[in-house]
Amino acid sequence: MTAPYRLLASPGTGSAIVECMLVLRGLPYVIEDFAYDRVLAGDPALMAKNPLSEVPALVLPDGTLMTESAAMLIYLDEIVREGTLLRDRLVPPAGTPERARIYRWTLFLAATLYPTFTYGDDPERWVAGAETGEELRKRTDAYREELWGMVEREASPGPYWMGDQLTLVDLYIGVMAYWRPGKKWFAANAPKLTRIAANVASHPKLAGVWARNFRVGQ
Repeated sequence: MTAPYRLLASPGTGSAIVECMLVLRGLPYVIEDFAYDRVLAGDPALMAKNPLSEVPALVLPDGTLMTESAAMLIYLDEIVREGTLLRDRLVPPAGTPERARIYRWTLFLAATLYPTFTYGDDPERWVAGAETGEELRKRTDAYREELWGMVEREASPGPYWMGDQLTLVDLYIGVMAYWRPGKKWFAANAPKLTRIAANVASHPKLAGVWARNFRVGQ
């Protein structure tokens, strides 16, 4: 029997994005949760598995460790289960402009927008003094709003970011809409992203993910 995937996680964080992907791909997995404050502090139990002391991290069935959420999503999308139709994949076909666009914006969210939390959530890890730390948090928060504006402008008028098809970009939007600047900001400034986030949250296959991470439906 093949070992399951092991997701190193913390409820409500970016690990929820990878959890969505595991569910949508129908892959066997187990979750090992770590309290977020312990993640920030460098939990020894987590560091023994992932020296970066970051979640998400994914241990593959053969024991290989993966970090970087976008890499995990792209890898998992390539694991086509028997009977899975191409239209059920979250990345468009190879060689198409649509795939190029999804790769661009998936990496934009993971490598440009996501790191604003890395520096803003625990600013005194990076700069000395509470006042300087507060300024760093304010500036990263403001920059994040600018970046979300770019994602909003690129979004389709359809149910998902690129139209009718659920993609990797939508998983990021669905989870990250719960983080700063918060749902009120999204409703006022990013109506398309607000709609997309609601559609991802209400996806019938993802109800369990939302219940576990955001206590939706409990």
